[in-house]
Amino acid sequence: MSIFKIRDVVYANLLKYSHIDIKQGIMTFIRGESGSGKSSLLRLLNYSRSYDSGAIYYRDKLISEYEPLELRREVSLIAQEVFLVDGTIYDNFKFFYEARGLEVPSEQVLQEFLSIACLPGSLERNIQNLSGGEKQRAYLAIFMSFEPKVLMLDEPTAALDEATSRQVMDNIKMHSLKRGTTVIVISHSQALADTYADEIVHIIKEEIGHA
Repeated sequence: MSIFKIRDVVYANLLKYSHIDIKQGIMTFIRGESGSGKSSLLRLLNYSRSYDSGAIYYRDKLISEYEPLELRREVSLIAQEVFLVDGTIYDNFKFFYEARGLEVPSEQVLQEFLSIACLPGSLERNIQNLSGGEKQRAYLAIFMSFEPKVLMLDEPTAALDEATSRQVMDNIKMHSLKRGTTVIVISHSQALADTYADEIVHIIKEEIGHA
C-alpha cells in the first residue's frame, strides 16, 4: 500500500515529479543526482513547501486537505540543518516538547531515544560541548521521540563515521520496524542504500518548458 502518491507535481516552476509512489511501513531511500530535487521532495511531502500544480496524496487524501501543523507532526522531517537551543540535552528535549504543548517524557524514555541515536550518556551534557555529529544525533533523538507515523531523514549520517552511521541506521530500522513507521531517507551513500533500503526511488531531473 502506498502512503504517498505524487502525480505530475511541479515545484517552483523548476522541478517536476511525474509519478512517485512511496510504500507504507518500509524504509525507502530517495536517490538522484545533485539538483534533482530530493530535499525539496521531502518538504513537499509534509507541506512545508507548496507546489505549483499536480497532486500529492497522503493516505489517499490530498495533503492540502490536512491541517499543516498536524500533518508536519505526523510526517516529521529531520533536515540536515540542526537547530538546537543553548543549554543541556534535556533542555532541548524540553524546548521542543513545550513548543508542541506536550509533557516531557521520563528520563528513561529520553535515554532510550538517545541510545537509538547512538548518543548514550547524561542528559545534562551541554549542547555547546558536543561535536557536530553528536549534535546531529541529539537532534535525531528528539524528533524520533515524538514517534511520527512517517520519519523523513535528509542525510542523517552526513556528520558520522561509517561505523556509527551503520549503527544508527541499524537502530532506526529496528525501531521503525517494531513501530510500523514509514521511513524515507536521502543519503549520498550507495552502501547505506544497498544495506538498508527496502525500496529505492530514483529521481531524474525533468526539464520544464517555460511559456
